[in-house]
Amino acid sequence: MTNISFVIPAFNEEKFLPRTIQSIQNHVVDRYSYEIIIVDHGSTDRTVELARALGALVYERTEAKTISDLRNFGVSRAQAPILVFLDADTSLTPDWIRHFPDTYSEIQREPFMITGSKREIPTSASWVSRYWFETDKTNLRPTHLGGGHIITTRLLFDKIGGFSPAMETGEDYEFCVRARKSGAMLTARPDLRALHYGVPGSLRQFFMREVWHGRGDWMSFDSFLRSKVAILSVVFFLLHVVFVSSLVIFTTQPLIWAAAFLGILSLCVLSAYYQHRNQAVRVVLANSVIYYVYYWARAISFVSVLIRRTAKKHTRRV
Repeated sequence: MTNISFVIPAFNEEKFLPRTIQSIQNHVVDRYSYEIIIVDHGSTDRTVELARALGALVYERTEAKTISDLRNFGVSRAQAPILVFLDADTSLTPDWIRHFPDTYSEIQREPFMITGSKREIPTSASWVSRYWFETDKTNLRPTHLGGGHIITTRLLFDKIGGFSPAMETGEDYEFCVRARKSGAMLTARPDLRALHYGVPGSLRQFFMREVWHGRGDWMSFDSFLRSKVAILSVVFFLLHVVFVSSLVIFTTQPLIWAAAFLGILSLCVLSAYYQHRNQAVRVVLANSVIYYVYYWARAISFVSVLIRRTAKKHTRRV
C-alpha cells in the first residue's frame, strides 16, 4: 500500500526539480511507501526527461489553465491517503523526515487536518528573499499555508473539492479558507523544515513575482473585498496620487503632501511590523523598504489583469 503521494506541478523546472525529487528519495526512503507525481505543464526544457530518469511518475497536462488544475489532476492519479503538495523548487531536509512520523500519526487520527510549514530560505538567497521570507516559527495557527508545502488527506481534499481550478493565483489561501469553513483544523509544523530555492534574486524579480501573485485579488469584486492586501494597495496608490498632485497643484499647502508622505511611510512600516513583529528590528526595517516595492507591485497587478481582459475581448472579436 502506498502511504504518501507527493504531488508536484512543474513547468521548466530542470534547475530545481531534480534536487526536489532526490530530497524525497534520500529522506523518505525505507520509512514509508510513497510515490512522486509530477504534473508537467508543457515544459520546453529537460524537466520531463530528468523527472522520469529519477523514477518519478510524470503526467503531461498542457491543456491545464492554472496550477490548481495541475494539482487536482495529480491527486486524481494519486494512490495514497495522505497527500504532500510541494512546489518543484522545494526540497525536504533531514529535519523533515525526523519529525514527520509524529505528523503522520496525528493526521491518521485526525484526517480533517491541513498542516505543513512555511518554507525556509537557503543561506545563498538574496537579501530581499532572506528578509521577506524570514520565518516566524512561533505562529502555529496561521490563516493559511502556502501551496509549496501543504500536507493533508485525500479524505479532506475530496470533501472540499480540491483546489479551485478557476484561480490563477491565491489558490492555496482559498483552499485553506474553504477547509477551515468545513471544520478542518489547520496547524503549522515548523519542525517540518523545507527549503525554498526558487526565491527572487533581486528587487526586480521580487516585483515581477508580486505583480503575478496579486492578479488573483482582482479576478472579481468579491475577491478584491476579501483581500486586505488589495485594499491596502489601493490606499497606497491613492496616497501617491495625493502626494504628487499636492506637490504640483497645492504648492502652498505643505501639510497635504506631508500627510500623504507620512501615510505612505506608516503603511509600509506598520505592515512590516505586523508581519514580523516577533523578529529582530533589522528584519522589520528591511521589510519596510521591501513593502514599498510590494504595494506598488500589487497595485500594478490590477493593470496586468485589465490588460489581459482587454486582450481576451479583442481576440474574441477577431
